[in-house]
Amino acid sequence: MNKKTVRDVDLKGKKVIMRVDFNVPLNAEHQITDDTRIKAAEPTIKYVLEQGAALILMSHLGRPKGKGYEADFSLRPVCDYLSKDLGIAVQFAEDCQNADAQAAALQPGQVLMLENTRFYKAEEGKVKKTDRAAHDGTVAYEYGLKQDREEFDFSNLHDQSLKMIRKPLTKFLLMRNYFAQALKNSWSKSWASSHEPIFNFDSVNENCFYDELSKFMESFAQWLEGMAKNKRSFKPFDLETTGANVFNLVKGITPEKHFFGDKNFDLFNNRLDKNKKKLSQHMPSIQACWMDLFARTTDQLVSDELHL
Repeated sequence: MNKKTVRDVDLKGKKVIMRVDFNVPLNAEHQITDDTRIKAAEPTIKYVLEQGAALILMSHLGRPKGKGYEADFSLRPVCDYLSKDLGIAVQFAEDCQNADAQAAALQPGQVLMLENTRFYKAEEGKVKKTDRAAHDGTVAYEYGLKQDREEFDFSNLHDQSLKMIRKPLTKFLLMRNYFAQALKNSWSKSWASSHEPIFNFDSVNENCFYDELSKFMESFAQWLEGMAKNKRSFKPFDLETTGANVFNLVKGITPEKHFFGDKNFDLFNNRLDKNKKKLSQHMPSIQACWMDLFARTTDQLVSDELHL
């Protein structure tokens, strides 16, 4: 039987989804110890890009529990390795089921890698029957709620809805709070003023990037405030957190206690400094480096401090 290969298809201007085997071994420091599988996929990856297509890569790695993000099984190290190997900035989608916007924005010659597909049980066909039948026809269920009520928070969401929105919203609120409360006094910190690229207000605000990002963050905070005041109010966060209790963000979740060492925004700055040294040198702009740095840092902090 004749089978078509990637060379039998006109790829110019197309978006290509490629299932790859990047199930590579990682050591305790999340460093790749054998890149054979990555090297095997690179000729096809390069060919697709050379033909003028945008490329979306999907893979599993290891055997996570299928209950969401687990740092030891993240494909982020593979993404960074591939960026270096290809000499381009491979973008990364932190949730393989919620990457529509990133995929839609891809341009010819760009690559997007999805997070580990096995962070969802459906990848291995092990999804149990849900209780959907008991809720069919109810507005509450269609909006991802366990039941209709006047006031609700994350604890009232079904598991699927919870996985989709809790961590991303928490990360973005943590980043917004850092910008609003700590960034003004942090431009001289090591993470900003040392290790290339050097971050300062003028470089980050090129083409008004920082100004527009700040406006968006404040709009996000206002949206949360508005949701909390609705007749059916959504109040998942404590919006009054300060520098003294930075991680007391999510209602019903007690953050890790730190009796020694850095805490609050000092801990945030320390993580920024560590992650700055690991940034890929192939980012297309200083703004891209900036966003990648904060995405990594907030992801780690929300995982470590709140166990999300």
